[in-house]
Amino acid sequence: MNMKTACVWFAVAGQIFAHAAAAQTATGAAAGVPDAQKSCEQLAAEIAQQQQIIADASSSSTTAQVADVGLGIAQSVGMHFGGFGIGGLQATGAASSLAQQQKQAAEQQAQQADIRLQVLTAFYQGKGC
Repeated sequence: MNMKTACVWFAVAGQIFAHAAAAQTATGAAAGVPDAQKSCEQLAAEIAQQQQIIADASSSSTTAQVADVGLGIAQSVGMHFGGFGIGGLQATGAASSLAQQQKQAAEQQAQQADIRLQVLTAFYQGKGC
């Protein structure tokens, strides 16, 4: 694998990790205040936060999926035309595995945020907000 290809793979991996880190830092609920005691404004803010987490996780999942597809294509083309040595195949395989793991993590994060969103929405509606 040449240096340019290696740089592309590292850039893709860095972008995937950046999406995950940004989404993960936004998952915390308002600490110490039970949902039933939150004001309509607090609930609305947390609902919006959960919706953003879902959107970010979806974007991260899509980015990871696109990266994985691109890696698969690059690996196939490299094998077909003899452009990759064993190291190149291992590197694309590792990057593909990383992309798949990121996609799974993003989907799990979106699922957790969706559950939280449903709970918050029930409190929001129950208060008549």
